[in-house]
Amino acid sequence: MFARLQAQDVAETAAAEAVRANRTGGIDSARAAAEIAIGDKDPKAELVEIEATAEGSVRVVVEKDASTLLIHRIDFLSGFARARGRATADPPPV
Repeated sequence: MFARLQAQDVAETAAAEAVRANRTGGIDSARAAAEIAIGDKDPKAELVEIEATAEGSVRVVVEKDASTLLIHRIDFLSGFARARGRATADPPPV
């Protein structure tokens, strides 16, 4: 559960940075900004997906492995070993 909260927090930070970069540099700049924000916030997290809308919103999906020994050892719980966070950031009103 803690890993999911961390992944969500990282996703929100990455989306906020990406939407700023998207306004001036497009999706490539948004991806770079999201990657930097993720690395600064949690180096163990990774950007899985990023997309921008025509309106300027940016949606990111971030994943990270849960740091627990128990969950990795029990086969039927192994699906919970990967935490995912999703966030969308909207551009500021014009």
